Amino acid sequence: MVRVVVVALLMGAAVGCHSASGMPESGGSSGSAGTAGTGAARLMCPDAGATGAIGGDGLPFCAVTVPPADPLNKDASADAAGSPSTIANDDDDCNRLQQVSDGGTEVIDCLTGPFCKPERFAVADGGAVEEDGGTLPTPTGGILIDGDYQLVRYRSALSGAPTTRRTIALYTGGTYVEWAADEKAESTTSGSDQILRLNTSMSASGSVWTVAKVNCGSLGTAQYSYTASGTELDLYDIDASGVPQNVYTYQRTCSR
Repeated sequence: MVRVVVVALLMGAAVGCHSASGMPESGGSSGSAGTAGTGAARLMCPDAGATGAIGGDGLPFCAVTVPPADPLNKDASADAAGSPSTIANDDDDCNRLQQVSDGGTEVIDCLTGPFCKPERFAVADGGAVEEDGGTLPTPTGGILIDGDYQLVRYRSALSGAPTTRRTIALYTGGTYVEWAADEKAESTTSGSDQILRLNTSMSASGSVWTVAKVNCGSLGTAQYSYTASGTELDLYDIDASGVPQNVYTYQRTCSR
């Protein structure tokens, strides 16, 4: 399978989120290494994952309205052991969220959100302190609204956390979620670039959003604390001792 990834330029080295530039298009399936096929339709990314119709919240309706028939894990141990591309639970083949395929050998990952370089925060006895001296807000829960969400801010207490862009798609009241991430290693010594995809069944109670089941892919987080307000969704990745590790702020781009 030939996979093409959207290439984006980071505007400087500053923390925060920066828009991606350019969308790829393909000259067709590859007949041999480095040789584009001939006579095939050009595979390219669509403009957006939304329709032209506008909902009551002022956002367009998402093009996909019901949970897709995503693949399930065939072997729970395959992710840890490594598996060939024909196994459905490969992390980059779990869903088609912002991805297009020619139905054969070629796939294009079309994640269109900004790349977000982590803003650092420190964890002390008095709580989590951000770089500007402020403290992280306490998660308050809220109503999880179905739709597609793009990452617009990333805060982390972890050293070497990668620059990332992420999209999540919520279905059936936030009980089924498709996840897609494009991660860029902070340096050549801290890891490699990768596309990650997974699907989860979720349940919400109070301000906690629990991973009931990982249907495809792999995920080390068992639950998130969260705040859902308007079109914004903050997900707090908190370790077993209750210490926040990452905070992901998403903005909803369409509704379903």
